[in-house]
Amino acid sequence: MPIRMVALAFVAGFSMNVHAQNLPTLIEMANENNLGLKVSQGEYESSVERAVQVSTLPNPEFGVGYFPLPVETRLGPQIVRFSASQKFPWFGSLDSRSKVESSKAMALNERTSTAELQLSYGVKVAYFKLYELETKRAIINRNIQVLKALERLAISKLESGMASASDVLRVQIKIEELNQDLALIETSRINPQVEMNQMLNRQLETEVLVSDSLTLAILAFDKDSLRANIVANHPLLRMYELEQEVSRNINALSDFDSKPNFGVGLDYILVNERTDASPERNGRDIVQIKATISIPLDGRKYSAVRREQELQIDVLNNKRANALLLFTAGIEKAFAEYDDAKIRHDLFIRQKQLTQSAINIIEADYSARGQKFDELLILETELIQYDLKILNAIVKSHLAKAAIELYIVN
Repeated sequence: MPIRMVALAFVAGFSMNVHAQNLPTLIEMANENNLGLKVSQGEYESSVERAVQVSTLPNPEFGVGYFPLPVETRLGPQIVRFSASQKFPWFGSLDSRSKVESSKAMALNERTSTAELQLSYGVKVAYFKLYELETKRAIINRNIQVLKALERLAISKLESGMASASDVLRVQIKIEELNQDLALIETSRINPQVEMNQMLNRQLETEVLVSDSLTLAILAFDKDSLRANIVANHPLLRMYELEQEVSRNINALSDFDSKPNFGVGLDYILVNERTDASPERNGRDIVQIKATISIPLDGRKYSAVRREQELQIDVLNNKRANALLLFTAGIEKAFAEYDDAKIRHDLFIRQKQLTQSAINIIEADYSARGQKFDELLILETELIQYDLKILNAIVKSHLAKAAIELYIVN
């Protein structure tokens, strides 16, 4: 049986783990547990409640006053005053205030949707990094077994006098190098694992085990349709539009605030009867109906508010345009990264096939005559590198796809 078939049989099922989690499950867990996302959602929900608060009338005022030194009137001394009043803003002011807060809440909701996209992308990046390291470990372990089988063959040839001890030493050196690579993989897993656990809001040392077996990603995106979808649906762009709506609503509210406010009230004063005379309606209580008006005299404040909001609208226009430009550039870069990964993937597949064919020929020659061991060892090393390069191209294609999906709202 060829050396490689023996090794593959030895390591079959190496990477299977019943506790592994796939990518959609991890994204769902992140959406449910991520603290940053919970903060954003909580800010939106609290903002919704504020729209109700500002749409109600000011609290009515009630008062009572006692006259330690009674005010004498023709009908008797005043003893106690009861008062009640209610203020009313200009007609439509309350609705305008509610619109301001409602538009703020809608903008916060779009910010939450943007955070969800960013969180999903972060989980994907960490996951693909872990996948690459996990698969790299499996590839190296598989090739260690291949080299160990080759080592056993070299020892057999040495014992039969058909090979030198240097053949055995060289393959042992390669095995040691691969074992060192395995140790480095364990260290490299720490950062993406910590990032993943932080996004999932769980203990940072929790082991993350991947369960997918990835092939080259497939892109089903059309650039023009993708850009049109972004312009129409991306939450960050909608957030900027809603923030502009906030500014326009603040301007409308400023117009209402520059109008007079009104108030109505009632005073009821208790009057004691006079004891020194008996005028008609002696001791009659006093009822006073009153109205108030509050007139803003200095309009500079409201003019400044309107200028501020017009400037803010211009700023948001520029932010939106800049974001769209960054999105377009990001998409172009992601497509270029994908094309590069696909070209490399196809090239490495062909080179691996050719290298494997050469290994089969030289392996048969070495098994029969103990010759060309150096070439065989070099080709086995190159085969490992092609496996790792193919893996890297596959992961790179999925990272490019994830970068494109960052701009897509499902």
